[in-house]
Amino acid sequence: MSQKKLWLFLGPSASGKTTVEEFMILNHGFCRLVASTSRDIRDGEAPGVHYNYKSVSECLSEPVENAFEIIISKDWVYSMPKEELLAKFNDNTQDNYIYSIINLEPTRDLIDYIRLNFPKIDINVILFDIDVEQRVDLLRQRGESEQAISDRLAREDDLSEIDFGIDFKISNIYTSVEDFNTFFYNKST
Repeated sequence: MSQKKLWLFLGPSASGKTTVEEFMILNHGFCRLVASTSRDIRDGEAPGVHYNYKSVSECLSEPVENAFEIIISKDWVYSMPKEELLAKFNDNTQDNYIYSIINLEPTRDLIDYIRLNFPKIDINVILFDIDVEQRVDLLRQRGESEQAISDRLAREDDLSEIDFGIDFKISNIYTSVEDFNTFFYNKST
């Protein structure tokens, strides 16, 4: 078995992370790290596959030392249980893991934790730096209201503050799968 890799997809909502994630799972056998969330399940998602769906109180009752908590808004919480990392990274049947995240501080914490506790995992950070117009179009296609779109854009992290290495940058939502697939192929050979 080759070295295990974590492909960490960092980018705002509606930047194409899930689209590329699904492609890599279906076509290259990637394994998704499954976080917990308090948001509603979306069409096409399955519990335990895309997320573990919980209430806000269930997400917040997880002891801080057992999970990376990412508070998205006053209504939603996302968390990555540390036992998920332990279970997946100790699985000897997989080489490539994928996780999508939208906030900078938890990304730093997650990278530091993995480097400390799983030093043999090769972490690859992929930045989805998609312009706002493309993302607004996608959010409208998802059926989000103009107010929900405005609220979502207002609470996003400034990705220009990244202070850790980016291995690849995707800047066009319409070619993101093709762009990442080419990068993955070149890095794997």
